[in-house]
Amino acid sequence: MSDDHARAATFAESYFASDPVMDAARTLASEYSAVPVPRSVAGLLEILAGSAGVRQAVEVGTGVGVSSLALLRGMSPLGVLTSIDVDPDRQAAAKDLITVARIKSHRFRTICGPGEDVLTRLAPNGYELAFIDTEPLRLELTVRRAVPLLAPGGLLIVHQALLRGAVANPANRDPRAQAVRATLKWIARQDGLSRVLLPAGDGLLVARRTTT
Repeated sequence: MSDDHARAATFAESYFASDPVMDAARTLASEYSAVPVPRSVAGLLEILAGSAGVRQAVEVGTGVGVSSLALLRGMSPLGVLTSIDVDPDRQAAAKDLITVARIKSHRFRTICGPGEDVLTRLAPNGYELAFIDTEPLRLELTVRRAVPLLAPGGLLIVHQALLRGAVANPANRDPRAQAVRATLKWIARQDGLSRVLLPAGDGLLVARRTTT
C-alpha cells in the first residue's frame, strides 16, 4: 500500500464519531483475542442494514458482538439477528454488549457451532442479509450455504475478502488467499448475484440476490 493510500485508510478509520459502547466492545475484543471488524466496516454494515430495511439477518462470526451491534442498530426495530459462532464465551460477551447497548434481548439470537453446519438448519429464502466473517479456509462452503438463505433482493456481505492485499496478488499462493480467491470466483459465476468488491477494512464483498 502506498503512503497516500495508507494515510487515506487511517483517515477513513478515524472519521467516525466517538461511540462509548463500540469503544468498550473493541477493548473487550482484545481481552478475548478476537479481531473485531474495523470502524469503517461496522459503519457500512449499519448503513446497509438500514437502507435495506432488514428484519431478518444471519451472521457467521459473532466475536464479542461488534458487527452484531452494528447490524442491529441498522436493522428495523423489529428485526432479529441470528448470530453463529464456535466460541460460547465470546457469544456470552456479545449478549452482554447488546444488553448494555439497550437493544432488546429477543432481537439477538445466538447459535453455537460451525457456521457451515448451522446454516443448513436455517430457513431458505428467510433472510434479507447474511454477513460472513469466518476463517478463510472455511469461507467457500459457508458462502455456498448462506446464499440459498437469502430472500430475493437479499444482501450477502463477506468480510476479509482481500486479506490485506494477499488475494489481489496472484503470486501469493498461501492457502488462505487461494481459498478466498476460490470463493470470489464462485460468487462471480452465480447469475443470480450482482456484486461489488470494496477495499474497506480487510476487504468487503457485497452481493445482492437478483433472482426471485
